[in-house]
Amino acid sequence: NAEVNLAISKCKQDHLYISSYPRNCECLQLLPEEKTIIDEMKANKKVIGYFPTFRSDLSGYVHPLEDPDLLNYINNNNILWVEKKHSFDHNSGNGPKADNTLILNQNFDINVLYGLFDLVLSDYSSVVFDCAYKKIPVVMYCPDLEKFKKGDVGFLFDIETYCNSILTKTTVGCKEKIEQCYNGSFFSETVQNTYQTIRKDFFDDRDSDYLHIWKDMENIINLGK
Repeated sequence: NAEVNLAISKCKQDHLYISSYPRNCECLQLLPEEKTIIDEMKANKKVIGYFPTFRSDLSGYVHPLEDPDLLNYINNNNILWVEKKHSFDHNSGNGPKADNTLILNQNFDINVLYGLFDLVLSDYSSVVFDCAYKKIPVVMYCPDLEKFKKGDVGFLFDIETYCNSILTKTTVGCKEKIEQCYNGSFFSETVQNTYQTIRKDFFDDRDSDYLHIWKDMENIINLGK
């Protein structure tokens, strides 16, 4: 809502206008590369995405598939592991690979893929909020939470409290959430409450629509006249 966004953004109140979020609007046309990736994902019965945010300090970061137990779980259950590094991540190479892995170009727009994931792993990225908005199972895998909190990026709010039901610092927690996804128990009451809070506070609990955005822009223009 306006109060929450005002506190987080630190904008002046008369400069803040809450509208829909463009990247959550329905995609109007796919690019050829996007169609190719979508077809490849559709060929798999189980698909998990991993989209970590940018880190200037990797010393506390551990790729989830560095855990042999989680890697074996992904491989043994024939899960397609779809991964993309943050566009600002200039570190060389990628993490460990599952048997069935799809590495996306760093500039690929994952917003067109959300509907194809069974579950998404991320961390401090806005990907988490996109998934909550779209009601896609999402896990915040944060092995370096304390280091990230004290680093040059930091947080605007207390994610440990706000997102506690979907946050884990361990790969064991990741595996538990993935298993819950596939056995139908992911959306507990606490997770549902977290999703609803995110949708209410950050998206005004409404569906994004290009026409809605345009009307909001017209209102802003008219207010300035």
